Amino acid sequence: MRRLFVSFFIQPLLLMTLISVSSYAWAQKIVPGDSVQTPGDTLKNAAKGGGSAKTDSIQTIKLKDLEKQSDLKVAIQYQASDYMLLDMEKKTLYLHNKGSLTYDKMVLKADSVAVNWEKNTMYADGLVDSAGQKSGRPDFAENEQSYKADRMSYNFKTQKGLVTMARTQQGSEYIIGEQVRKENDSTYYIKNGKFTSCELEHPHYYIKSSKLKIIPGKKIITGPLMLVIEDFPLPLVVPFGFFPNQTGQRSGLVMPTYGESADRGFFLRNGGYYFSISDHVDLLLRGDIFSKGGYRLEVGSAYNKRYHYEGGFTLEYGLQRFGEKDDPEQFRSSQTNFRVLWKHDQTINPQAKLTANVNVASSGFTRANSYNEQDYLSNTFKSTINFNQSFANSPWRLNLNLDHSQNTQTKQVSLDLPNATLNRTRFFPFKGKNSSGNKWYQSIGVGYTMNLKNQISAADSVLAQILRNPTGTINVEQVSNGDTILVPKQSLDYLNSGISHAIPIATQLNVATYINIQPSISYREYWYNRTTDYTYDPNAKEVTSKYVYGFATARDFNATVTASSRVYGLFGGGGKRGTTVRHTLQPSVGYSYRPDFSDDVWGFYETVQVDSTGKTDRYNRFAGGIQGSPPAGEQQEINASLNNILEMKYRTRVTEADTANKDPYTRLTLIDNFGISSRYNFAAKQFKLSPIAFTARTNILNNKFNFQINGALDPYAVNAGGTRIDTFLYEYDRSLVRLSNFTFTFNTVLASKKVDGTKTSKTATSQELNELKLYRDLYVDFRVPWKLTLSTNLGYTNNGRTKDTTMTVNATGDFNMTPKWKIGFTTGYDFANSDFSYTSLTLYRDLHCWEMAMTWIPFGIRKSYNFTINVKSSTLKDLKLTKRRDWQDRF
Repeated sequence: MRRLFVSFFIQPLLLMTLISVSSYAWAQKIVPGDSVQTPGDTLKNAAKGGGSAKTDSIQTIKLKDLEKQSDLKVAIQYQASDYMLLDMEKKTLYLHNKGSLTYDKMVLKADSVAVNWEKNTMYADGLVDSAGQKSGRPDFAENEQSYKADRMSYNFKTQKGLVTMARTQQGSEYIIGEQVRKENDSTYYIKNGKFTSCELEHPHYYIKSSKLKIIPGKKIITGPLMLVIEDFPLPLVVPFGFFPNQTGQRSGLVMPTYGESADRGFFLRNGGYYFSISDHVDLLLRGDIFSKGGYRLEVGSAYNKRYHYEGGFTLEYGLQRFGEKDDPEQFRSSQTNFRVLWKHDQTINPQAKLTANVNVASSGFTRANSYNEQDYLSNTFKSTINFNQSFANSPWRLNLNLDHSQNTQTKQVSLDLPNATLNRTRFFPFKGKNSSGNKWYQSIGVGYTMNLKNQISAADSVLAQILRNPTGTINVEQVSNGDTILVPKQSLDYLNSGISHAIPIATQLNVATYINIQPSISYREYWYNRTTDYTYDPNAKEVTSKYVYGFATARDFNATVTASSRVYGLFGGGGKRGTTVRHTLQPSVGYSYRPDFSDDVWGFYETVQVDSTGKTDRYNRFAGGIQGSPPAGEQQEINASLNNILEMKYRTRVTEADTANKDPYTRLTLIDNFGISSRYNFAAKQFKLSPIAFTARTNILNNKFNFQINGALDPYAVNAGGTRIDTFLYEYDRSLVRLSNFTFTFNTVLASKKVDGTKTSKTATSQELNELKLYRDLYVDFRVPWKLTLSTNLGYTNNGRTKDTTMTVNATGDFNMTPKWKIGFTTGYDFANSDFSYTSLTLYRDLHCWEMAMTWIPFGIRKSYNFTINVKSSTLKDLKLTKRRDWQDRF
C-alpha cells in the first residue's frame, strides 16, 4: 500500500514536468514572434486549407530540435482527435478530445490538456457533454500500470502539484485519494485516502484515512484509520499509522490469527517474524500458542539461484494439550508431533541432476495440526532424494536415491538409504560395426543392471534407537501375558541389505511373417551380508531362526520362449453409414524353464526338523532378503493368454462432417481389452493348473464413463474343512470352475462446459499459489456451473465355503445454484459396514469483493463447522469474520 501511494504520485508529476518543458521549447522553435495567430485565426485558416488545426496525425518533437532547450533523451509524441491549438497570446498549447502525450514508456491521455509555458503550468481534465456527464478523465500509464484522476495540475518551476480524485490499481487492490498535493521532491499530502480491493468506482468497502503524509523512500504517516463498509463507518478506529516506506524485500512481523478452542483455550495462530536474508534466501519463524499450554513452532526457508537450484524446507514441532489441570485424568491428554518438508531441484551439469521431495512426520501430526482435507484422508507419507548421473559418450548410467515410506495407521517406517542402480544400455555382441545382412544371431541383445539396497524397517517408536546405535543393542517393548516388557534386540536385525546383478539376454525372430518368436535367458545373482539359520527347539516344539552375519551369495536363472501373433476380423461395412466392426485377437503362448534351486546341489536351502516325530522340511537360507532369493521348485510351465479388442467405425453424416477433414469416418473403441490367461506347470507336485485370470475394461462417451473388471476362476475343489485340495472341481461336484474373486470398478467425471465470456484468472503470486496448494478444497471456480465425480467399487470373494461381498460408493461434486451461489460436497457409503465415509458440505457465496463460505463436517472424527466472511484480496486476507467449532474441540 505504501509503495503504491508513492509510485502513483511521483510518476505522473514527473511526466507533467517533462511535457511542460518540451511544450515550451516546441512553441519557441516553430512559432516565430511576428506570426502570432489567435485561436479564431487558426480555426479560419484550417477551414480554408491553410493550416492544420484539426488533425488525427501524431506530431513528434525530435531530439535535435531540443538539444539546447531540454535535457530530454528521446522524442515526445502528442496528438488529439478534434484539434491541437497553440494560443500565442495566452502562451498555451491546447489538446482537445482524446489528447495524448507520450514520452518513452509513459503515456498521459485526457480529453482536455493545457500547457502554459509562461506560467510553467500544466492542466489536464475531462470534457462535459450536453447531458452533463464528464468523459475523458486524465489517464496515466507507465510500464503496464495505469493511474486515473478527475483532474491534474502542476507547476514545474515550483515543483508543486495537485491531483483530484486520484485512482490506481496494483494487483487486485485500488488506491483512491480525494486530493493529493505535492509540496516538493520529498513530501506529499493526501486528503481522504481510501484503500480497497473493490474495482467499482464507488467501492463496497474501503479503509479510510482523512490525512496522510508521504516522504518517498522513508515513511508514511497517517491520521486515524477506519474501516467503511457500504458507506457505513464501523466503530473500529486506529488513532494513527506509521509505516516504513522502503522498496525491495524487507524483514518484518507476521501478524497472527486469533480464536478460541473449547479444549485448548484461546489461541494465536501463524504469528511470527519474516527475515529477508538476501535475494536468494529467506527465513520464516512462526507458530501457534494456546492458553491451556499447547504450542506449535515452525521454521521455514525458501531459496533460489537462477539456472542452478531452487527449493525450500519447513520444520514444525508441536505440543498438544487437552483439558485442565484439575480435570480427571481420562479428560487430560498431551502429545508431541513434528513434520519435516523439503523440496529441492538442482541441475549440477548437463549429465547430473539432484532432486528431493521429503515429507516426514510423526504419526499423529496431520490429524492433530493440519486443516487440510487431503492430509487427513491420507495415511501414508513418502519421500525420495534422487541423484542421476549419465556419462558423456558412455552407455553407463548411475542412479542414487534415499527413500522413506511411512504408514500412520500401522506406525511402521521404512528407510532406504542409500539405494544405487548402475545400468548399461542393451548392446549386441554379435553385430559388428560394419556388419551387413540380417542374421538371426545379430539381433541377440545383452543388458546389465546392478542394484544396491539398504533398508531399515521398524516401528516409529524404536527407529530413533536404531539410528542412534546402528551396531549395538536396543530395547523393544513387547506384550507378554498382558504385561509390557523390554526385550533386547540387535539393531542390525532391522537392517536389510543386498546387491543384485541382472543380465538379460533376448532376441526376436519372425516366423512365417505373422508369428513373433521371443527367446530369452535371464541370469540373476544375489549378494548378502547375512543368511538365516534354522533350528528345531524341542522345548518350544517349533522351528526358531537367527541371523548369521557374513558375506554370502546365491543365484538363479530361467529360460523362456514366447510366440505371439495378431489376427483381425471385420464385420459389417454395408448400409448408408458403412458401419464396420473390427475384432482384434492377440494370442500368446509361451514356455519357461527354471530348475529347482532348493535342491542340495545348489546349497541355498537346508533340511530342518519341524516336529517331535522327526519330520523335516526345506528352509531357504536367503528368505526375506531385500533383493529376493532363488525360488524353490522346478518349473516347466506353459502359459497362454488371449486378448481381445473391439472397435467400430462409421461414416460421419455430411451435415456433421468437417469439410476440411480428409477422413470421413468416426472411430470409437467398444472394448479396450478383454483378456484371459492361465499357466500349467508340468513339474509341480500339485496344483499344476493355475487359476484362470480374466480382465476387461472399456469406456464410453469419450472416456466419461470408465469400467473395469478383474477376477479369477479356480478349477480346484475345497474340502469340507475349507482347504483347497489337488482335485479338479469337476471331479468333486461336476462344476468346471469356481469364481474365487471378482472386482468391478466404475468411475466418471461429469462436468458442464465453461461459461463463455468468463474472465480468466490473473497470474497468481507465489503466496497465492502456496495457499491454493494448502487449501485447494476452498478454491471456487464459477466458470464451471457443475461438476460431479463418482466412483463405485464392488468386491466378491469365495473360498469355497464362505462368500463375502463389499461395495463402496464415493461422490464429490459442486454446482452453481445461482451465478453467485455454489454448493459442494464430498461423501461416500460403505454398504458392507453400513456407514458413511468422510463427508463434508461446503456453501459459498460470491459477494463481489467479499466472499462467504461455510464448511460443515456433520459426523466422524473431524466433526466441525467453519463460517467465514472475508475480503477476497490476499493482501487483506485478515479482514474477516469467522465463527467455527473446530474438530479439535471434540464436541
